[in-house]
Amino acid sequence: MVNFLIAIVTTLLGAVLGAYVTWVLGKPDREQAKRALELQQRIAELESVDRFAPQMAIVNSPSDESMLNIESEEPFTVFALEYLNNDKSRLWTQSVKEKGSVIQIPIADAGLLEIIKYGPWLNTYDRSATIWFRVHVEKDGHKKICEMSATIKSELKGSTMRRRVIG
Repeated sequence: MVNFLIAIVTTLLGAVLGAYVTWVLGKPDREQAKRALELQQRIAELESVDRFAPQMAIVNSPSDESMLNIESEEPFTVFALEYLNNDKSRLWTQSVKEKGSVIQIPIADAGLLEIIKYGPWLNTYDRSATIWFRVHVEKDGHKKICEMSATIKSELKGSTMRRRVIG
């Protein structure tokens, strides 16, 4: 009977010791698997930001105010709007702090004047010019730059010169 108890205790100790050794030897594999999972999650997060491409369009209101409309299925933050000439030289920057899935930013007349002032112009008579809008956005903590081009048209309405953005 004593031999039987010694055999059972020895078997149990062997099983516990075997489980412990297996656990210790498998620790690097578990750490490597955990690291691989973290890297896969990070890559998926970066790919979702890389695929993020909000739609941009110019909207003109009846009062002749031009707005840059930016839409996406997912919420994002716009923190800056740059006005570039056709050579893509930055001539004006507008600070923006808007968050949502649809954002409308009023286009600053002062920025349009800078583009018209320095050109190059499409037509020297009315000083129409190509403008590039560079929008700095952030989604899920990752920053991205989106661009679109449009045309500035100047027109005389009564005694006032008005600028419209067509894009």
